[in-house]
Amino acid sequence: MWDSGATVGTVIAGTSDVFRSIATTLKYANSFTFDSNKNLYVADSNNFRIQKYFTCSGVITTNSSTSG
Repeated sequence: MWDSGATVGTVIAGTSDVFRSIATTLKYANSFTFDSNKNLYVADSNNFRIQKYFTCSGVITTNSSTSG
């Protein structure tokens, strides 16, 4: 997340460690949106799922998943 005018940010989706294989690792996150509570939804295309990031708590859930 980046605040206006900030020079540093905070990773709230995914990880910078591309070699780990964990439930929160994103593979081709191609779009995102926020809901009215400022929670972040990420379309994780190569994992066939939508990840929800609760911005107030840091909890991550998988909202949908399918193998094709």
